[in-house]
Amino acid sequence: MAIEKLSDIPADRPLTLAERKALLKEMQDARGRLICAESILEVAIEGCKDELKKRIAATVRAHEKGLSVAHACRLMGLSRSTFYASQKTTPAQIKTDELAEKISEVRSSCFFTIGRRRLTARIRQVRKAKPCAGKATRQQLPDNLLNREFQADRPMHRLVTDVTYVPYFENDEWHWGYLSLVQDLFNRAIVAWVYSKKQDVRLGLATLRLLSGRGLAPGAMLHSGRGSIYTAQAFRDAADGMGLTQSFSRTANCHDNATMECFNGTFKVEALYNPALTQDRPSFKAQNDYIGRYVEFYNNERPCSVIDNQTPAAYRMQFYGPFLRT
Repeated sequence: MAIEKLSDIPADRPLTLAERKALLKEMQDARGRLICAESILEVAIEGCKDELKKRIAATVRAHEKGLSVAHACRLMGLSRSTFYASQKTTPAQIKTDELAEKISEVRSSCFFTIGRRRLTARIRQVRKAKPCAGKATRQQLPDNLLNREFQADRPMHRLVTDVTYVPYFENDEWHWGYLSLVQDLFNRAIVAWVYSKKQDVRLGLATLRLLSGRGLAPGAMLHSGRGSIYTAQAFRDAADGMGLTQSFSRTANCHDNATMECFNGTFKVEALYNPALTQDRPSFKAQNDYIGRYVEFYNNERPCSVIDNQTPAAYRMQFYGPFLRT
């Protein structure tokens, strides 16, 4: 009697070679469907509404997680020709991405209070006043060289950086302060930070100056988003002069810099918005001192689950221990 389903095979009978192959294929398809479902959910959470674009983006994610393009396309119901055609960058796509970056920067600088008409007028002013502005285009920027490999085999070899908002109270009103951070992926320590009243390329350069005295490993990489600080020619020249290879997240993809985003969230939950610790109206200097105390605590006293619940300082010392004993 022919067996129609693998589930119909008696448990006490050994599988034939054909049945084993069928079972393996069924398990691979089940794993593939799970990966595809997870990828579609990730894309949906990020706000993609176009069905075709959603499936294409999910196929890219599934391929990054180990599925072959052919297998992912089959499970997603896409033809391979459609998928490969979507991966070619056209001049129109580059222009659209550049416009999206400009809009994001303007909205952020205006505290997300600007409407469509004023936003359009402001974008026109930016294009007219700063046609180049020392900022690299997408074609000139390096790729995502880090590629979400959030680990390093030695200190100061793979670094990530970001700027987060930290408010302060001055002259009877609240203002935004900007905290620039650099994290070492080897032990998750914060190895450089600068708190400033302005978010401009000078903030990035000040952070690099601090970083230059921390003992960079040969061939060190610095990963960041595509903000104007990191794409400015002055910043790129300074990073190159320090021997740093720059890596950039994909456009509007915070997951490519996940460990830095994770620290920002941890800092704000444990320190900045902790009701047992926060001040009612902290000044700029008070916030600067507070940031320094938290970074000291984070690096030297706070256990980190990623490094076997050791502190970053202890994990780094463990690496250098054999060299110190010789």
